[in-house]
Amino acid sequence: MRIFLLLLSFCFAATTGAQINITLYSENNRNGATIYADNNEHYPVSLQLNFTLENMRWRNYGQKVFVVPARAVHFRVTELEQELSSRGFRFSYNYRSVKGNVEGKGPDSTLVYDLPFQTGKGYQVMQGYNGRFSHQGVYALDFQMDESSTITAAREGVIAEVVSHNEGGCPERACAGMANFITILHTDGSFTEYAHLKKNGALVKVGQKVKRGEPIGLSGNTGFSSAPHLHFVVFLPGFEGRKTLPGRFRTGNGSTSEQLEAGRVYLKDY
Repeated sequence: MRIFLLLLSFCFAATTGAQINITLYSENNRNGATIYADNNEHYPVSLQLNFTLENMRWRNYGQKVFVVPARAVHFRVTELEQELSSRGFRFSYNYRSVKGNVEGKGPDSTLVYDLPFQTGKGYQVMQGYNGRFSHQGVYALDFQMDESSTITAAREGVIAEVVSHNEGGCPERACAGMANFITILHTDGSFTEYAHLKKNGALVKVGQKVKRGEPIGLSGNTGFSSAPHLHFVVFLPGFEGRKTLPGRFRTGNGSTSEQLEAGRVYLKDY
């Protein structure tokens, strides 16, 4: 009698944050086994797999990344084949996961974002790209905003993540995990993150589609923060950390666009 043994290890998340809600499992067949995934998230999940095999071969050996679509059920990830039919086979595996499609190309150079606040409002950029306080080597923007100011979507997309239960904050990195935030997934694979929202300040739900200019949340002072503001960042996911991206914004009446600079006030009149 042949013995089929599967040892499944826990996922190693490639980035910090909430645990990714994805399940991997196998189904044996006459000639080996198939690895499937159920992705309960509203964004794709990228996987890196590592197998230990006995009397088996990995059909996709050499493939570095496997992408499981958002909300996929019983998605075939890869297959393992038995080498010698006269012998039993064994296998075990572990995997790393990251939110999003790491093979996404991101926005092209012609894309222009809307300012992430309501028409008729103007706010100062208190920290710009590569800012000294907390943006070293990061393309991120901090808009100085009174608490409960309305935040709007800078670009259309699908709400990928919402965290709104936190209420604390401090000007130390130790408080970074206490931030409330909303993350929007775009069709090019990039994400936009809106952070430091007030407690219960989310106006949207995960999986909801939003348009440019649509209200999504209320600003606050949660997490790694020294004063009420909106932290805005566009990024591509990666196994070794996310890659932040610069961008241009429509300013004034919307007829022109520019890259925003620290210390300046920008009016949205469109």
